[in-house]
Amino acid sequence: MTTTTTKFDASMLVAARLTLTGRVQGIGLRPAVARFAQQLSLAGYVGNTHGGVEIHFEGPPSGVQRFEHELHAHLPAAAEILSANSE
Repeated sequence: MTTTTTKFDASMLVAARLTLTGRVQGIGLRPAVARFAQQLSLAGYVGNTHGGVEIHFEGPPSGVQRFEHELHAHLPAAAEILSANSE
């Protein structure tokens, strides 16, 4: 019997956080963000904060960059982003 071990290289992953303010609650934004992240095979969470929505996402650098650049196109039509801060 042969056992193959695949080493996980955490250096191949990056993480980012976005905080959105504006009309971002009660419009289906969290499910839309989660669907888009799943399409890109990203892990993370999205949740309401006192002043908006916080999105934490991680995965391969290309997926994280694509998420950041294309997120706006995947938000509900009712979303009105007043500010988007990234960390």
